[in-house]
Amino acid sequence: MNVATLPRVVFGVCIGIMAVLLLIIHRRRKQQTHFMATKEHYVSRALLRRFARKKLIETYNIKHGKWNATSIKTVFFSVGYNQLLAFGKVDNTLDAEFKKLENSLPKTLAALDDAATKTTTILDAKVYEHLCWYCAFLWQMSPFAKAASPVNFVTQLELDLKHGNVDMLKALGHSERNIAEIKKHYAAGHRFIITGRNFLQLVYRIQFAERCKATYSQFRHSTKWTVYNSPIELPISDIAMAQYQDMITRTVVYILPIAPKLVLFGALKLGDNLVSSNDTIIKGDTLPADAAEDILDIICKSAFYRVGSQNRIGDINGFRQRAAKKKVAFVKMNQLEAVLSAGLKPIESEKDFLITPSTRIEQIRFITSWISPDNT
Repeated sequence: MNVATLPRVVFGVCIGIMAVLLLIIHRRRKQQTHFMATKEHYVSRALLRRFARKKLIETYNIKHGKWNATSIKTVFFSVGYNQLLAFGKVDNTLDAEFKKLENSLPKTLAALDDAATKTTTILDAKVYEHLCWYCAFLWQMSPFAKAASPVNFVTQLELDLKHGNVDMLKALGHSERNIAEIKKHYAAGHRFIITGRNFLQLVYRIQFAERCKATYSQFRHSTKWTVYNSPIELPISDIAMAQYQDMITRTVVYILPIAPKLVLFGALKLGDNLVSSNDTIIKGDTLPADAAEDILDIICKSAFYRVGSQNRIGDINGFRQRAAKKKVAFVKMNQLEAVLSAGLKPIESEKDFLITPSTRIEQIRFITSWISPDNT
């Protein structure tokens, strides 16, 4: 049978997914049945304060190419960014867990400030673990991670099917009959996409629960962390923690500015044979001037809308163009407004989130509707 002739809606996720989701979020809390419209920052205000002067942070609007001084309360947030509205209930457990990490962030940042003054520091285990959890949350709740979540979902689904693993489908409440149909279509060479209305926030929350723990484990046991002093002032982007892949050294580098002249680096070697360690070592070093300029360009290039800094440090779009000339590229988000407003759009029925068989071409269209290479 040609996939194009199949009914557009084939597999529905049952209402039981809500209960499953609440179990996989860190801690179950009492649910509220009224709408929550709170500002939820995807870059912590405790971090942004370090880039502010007199409670104001200078922000550069990439689209308009202009600087503006504003309160940290009014940048790098979206109303209801992390909340989930599903089946008449509001779930705010994700933001609540992030706030717990933010409460201890000043202590962790103070430890990093101290580590920057030394060659090697052995952090207290709890402080080190907090750092790794905080970075895992920050990365997995970034607007980029939310935009990529539908793509990651279908990719993981097909990888699971390849290995005969249907645990995720069972956890999502699919019946044995539905699972058999999905396996049948996969065996016939079909790909899968998600169809329905307002599914993005639910997919984001599912992917967060699936991925955050794994990211923490990588950060805790396989990533080498260094705090670098910078000879030039650095900004912070609205992605906050940029991920940059160095193919020459086969290393994934995570770059998180933690102060105007301090930047945290996490280096993770690529490959299947990751070396696991229980060390809590943080290195301290100083960036050479040319390396600091490269980091400035990467941070600016990673932003999707704004960067923030203590001072107006120059032409951010010029730095972005300089990064592009150096072949620095990040994945582009193609539905930014949908990403930022997804938490305000409720899941009201099982038809709002459907796993649908597709052709390869249809799947490519689905993927590129969310993320695509940035060739600018």
